[in-house]
Amino acid sequence: MINFRRPVRRQRSAPGLPRPSIGDAMTALLDAGKAAGAIRPDVDARDVILLIGHLTRLDEEWETRARHLLHVVLDGLRSRE
Repeated sequence: MINFRRPVRRQRSAPGLPRPSIGDAMTALLDAGKAAGAIRPDVDARDVILLIGHLTRLDEEWETRARHLLHVVLDGLRSRE
């Protein structure tokens, strides 16, 4: 099981260099989940960002559908092994 309470080491970039992206952070989380056997191996950060990004298009349905759809996405990330 992944320990979400453990502090995450913050990557610091040198002055003038770009900061790590949300994709880098998502990749780190997915890699940890894959190593723990909790996340399926064929998923990458772009997949997750695209799926979650579509939740922002719900507009009026946000209150009634967002939680359910997020659960569908998260269930789909779980390893089946």
